[in-house]
Amino acid sequence: MKVERIVSMVLSPHIYGIIVTTLLWQRFGGEILILLYLYFFISIGPLIPIIWDVYRGRIDIFVSRREDRVRYFLATLIFYILGWFGLIMYGIEVYLLFMATYIVMTTIHMVISLRWKISMHAAGITGPTTFLVYILGISYALLYSLLLPVWWARKKMKAHTSNQLLAGSLSSALFTWIFLEIYFSLKAFTPG
Repeated sequence: MKVERIVSMVLSPHIYGIIVTTLLWQRFGGEILILLYLYFFISIGPLIPIIWDVYRGRIDIFVSRREDRVRYFLATLIFYILGWFGLIMYGIEVYLLFMATYIVMTTIHMVISLRWKISMHAAGITGPTTFLVYILGISYALLYSLLLPVWWARKKMKAHTSNQLLAGSLSSALFTWIFLEIYFSLKAFTPG
């Protein structure tokens, strides 16, 4: 397997979602069940329809054709929304907010993908990283450097143009930040 494919798999939105979830859980805690729940609804569950269709030969693991993406966006949104409702019983605000951010970003990128192929690999790094920076502090900004191997790999695979990578990177960071600003302007919770 080529290095660029390995990088694309290791730094996929699903795998990076597990990394970011783990970082949040280390800071905010909760039962191990909460961590496993988050893993399932943020990463594992949304990957199931993709893996199933790869197995059936309908798509490649990266869902490379823009036309194929909407069904997986919708399946992912179902997992995120179900996950968000399930988190209500735990009452840990940061996890509810994290899941809500995923719902908003996925919706925005699904709409964009109806007309144009945006890089979900790039978006999958910058959105969650922006969440970490906003909630946990600037020390997490170093994670933005993961964009370098992601951009290299996706360009090397000819999966995206520079504009698609840039749009995925900037849109996810910008809309995550705006969403959090709006939320905290309406709420008395202080990130920390």
